[in-house]
Amino acid sequence: MMKFIKIVAIAVMSLFALTSADLCFAAGAKKAKTKTIIEERPVKPISYNKLLKSHLYDTMYVRALQYFNFRKPNRKGEMINTYSNYVKCSDLLERATPHFGGSEKEDSVAYYLATAYYKQGDFMTSAYLFDNFRKRFPRSVFIEDVSYMYALSYYYASPAPEYDQTSTLQAMICIREYLERYPESKERENLNQKLDELQQKLYDKSYINARVYYKIGEYKAAVTALSNAIDKYPKSNHREELLYLVARSQYQLAKNSIDAKKTDRYLDVMDRCYSFLGEYPESKYAKDSHKMLNEAKEFIAQQKLDASTSALLEESENRFQIEAKKAQEALEKARQEEQLAKKEAKLAQQKRKQDKNK
Repeated sequence: MMKFIKIVAIAVMSLFALTSADLCFAAGAKKAKTKTIIEERPVKPISYNKLLKSHLYDTMYVRALQYFNFRKPNRKGEMINTYSNYVKCSDLLERATPHFGGSEKEDSVAYYLATAYYKQGDFMTSAYLFDNFRKRFPRSVFIEDVSYMYALSYYYASPAPEYDQTSTLQAMICIREYLERYPESKERENLNQKLDELQQKLYDKSYINARVYYKIGEYKAAVTALSNAIDKYPKSNHREELLYLVARSQYQLAKNSIDAKKTDRYLDVMDRCYSFLGEYPESKYAKDSHKMLNEAKEFIAQQKLDASTSALLEESENRFQIEAKKAQEALEKARQEEQLAKKEAKLAQQKRKQDKNK
């Protein structure tokens, strides 16, 4: 009997031991599984604000490039970045710039920083940074892009003609330097168009400034300012109106002068009118110019002129006739060339239609 009880006791103790071992193993397995899951959970990236205040400069650089290269579709389906991303990019790179001084990434940091400002539309800051880049890294792989965006920074910073045109002049200098350095650039045609736009702003600025004196009735100053504008930009598209306003200003000056100065000033009116009509005989201002010229002639005819003045007057009249004849011949030639060009274009169009129908 005692032997049987011992056997039962041993069996119960063995069973209890096995059960405890299984429970321990299960608990250990569960703990290990939990630990594995925790270790595999992705680490949350540091926020922008915390990163900006940290000393993780390599991470700043990587995150800045992520902001710089981010793209999303707009309503038209075009892939674009956002203004705020470029701001974050520039903020991070400015913070990290001192850390990368003298390293292999120094020019990359400088390039992306300047370009981020360019993308934000802060063109004066980008122009300053691009100029520094050109001086510090003349052999960088980014140098052509930098030279291009440097020129465009001043182009986009160029104001309306009513305002100071310093940026316009700087843009023209930078664009010409770029085209001279990179004559085979694919942007050549585009930049030449921008040069024309900038040149037109200078024409407009000169015209606006000179016309102010005429509008406020300062006719003596207007004659000088308008004449200077013509001399400065002889190819201006405002040339016709400027020449007319010179004649008109001179006429108003003569008309309102004291008697002692009227003769000389009406002679100047005749000379100005001759110059204008000789160059633009069919201008919309021609009728008024002829009216001023005839009034000046009538006044001069009533005056007793000395021999030398009469000779000068006759010479001026002859010169006008010659210039008017040349201008008329040039207009006729231009009309003929225009008609010929239209005829050739029509024949070319007919030929293309015939070739298409074959």
